Amino acid sequence: MQPFYPVEHTADIALVAQGRDLPELCRHAALGMFWAMAEVEQLSPTSERTVAAKGETPEQLLLDLLRELHYLYEVELLLFTDLEITEFAGNRLKAVAKCAPIQGNEQYLKGEIKAVTYHGLEIKREDGILKVQIVFDV
Repeated sequence: MQPFYPVEHTADIALVAQGRDLPELCRHAALGMFWAMAEVEQLSPTSERTVAAKGETPEQLLLDLLRELHYLYEVELLLFTDLEITEFAGNRLKAVAKCAPIQGNEQYLKGEIKAVTYHGLEIKREDGILKVQIVFDV
């Protein structure tokens, strides 16, 4: 199973993330967002950040996680290389993200994501695998 893959979308960036369960789907969606932001394989993480997310629905939980990570990107000027879900309890999760500063890594930036959107966000189960399409406003 491929964790995520890009799909064509007019003007924005979209990708499909997949996972065997919701924590894995959330991790793969985050990895896809990291991939859309920078050449992740070129970055050397220098720190970690713990993030927490919650949501009444699985979609809201995923969106909250991605928005928390995007907030760190914008405010602390961080790029991410990996994410580990450390706790998961129904409508809440905690994760640890490995980070590298944007400063000194500008050459690896792919483009700016302005926002994570709720546009068409629906988690579906297909052949035992959870899938979701995520659209990022650029």
